[in-house]
Amino acid sequence: DYGIHDDDEVFVRVGYGKIERRTLIEKLAAELLNVSDKDEKTEGTALQTVFKNAAQKANKSGSLISVSGMDHVLVHYARCCNPIPGDPIVGFITRGRGIAIHRTDCSRAFEFDQLRKVDVDWTVGAAQSPERTVTIRVISQDSPGLLKAMTDVFATQGINIQNAQVHTTRDLKAICTFDVNIRDIAQLNHVLFELQKISGVIGVSRLSHS
Repeated sequence: DYGIHDDDEVFVRVGYGKIERRTLIEKLAAELLNVSDKDEKTEGTALQTVFKNAAQKANKSGSLISVSGMDHVLVHYARCCNPIPGDPIVGFITRGRGIAIHRTDCSRAFEFDQLRKVDVDWTVGAAQSPERTVTIRVISQDSPGLLKAMTDVFATQGINIQNAQVHTTRDLKAICTFDVNIRDIAQLNHVLFELQKISGVIGVSRLSHS
């Protein structure tokens, strides 16, 4: 009826609003499950079957995110802001890669077509999800022992450091950048607080990438 010959193109057209979701669901229900529009009970079962089949095809990594109330939707996490469970997030429909998940304060999120924005949230099990990489920058006095004190904070919290870079400035300050594995926003906030408590530390921040 629409001149579409592959499943991905169907999803793209629905995502961009070229085909109304209700129109698509009614056609799927009528053709695949042979239900009557007047039979609400059967129609409800038909919709459940359609969404269940879609969920089985979805990438399992999407199970951490609920999109408009539905779990197991194909998503990917934006590298520019690298959201972790607990972050306020927003989703944008993309072509071929499902829903792009950004932090709500990500500057890149404002560059997307706002008509492609969808409601997203972390699922209940997101707190038990695999750890995600977060970049933390610590600005401190250039004093002996400060780097060890910082790494001790990460070790005490059971946080693995994937990468660390340190350089000093002419005004005797040190800038340390750590790529660390973080479980969720609560763990991140705690480690930022502990780093800030170190004597000689001037500022601690989470970095986003352009």
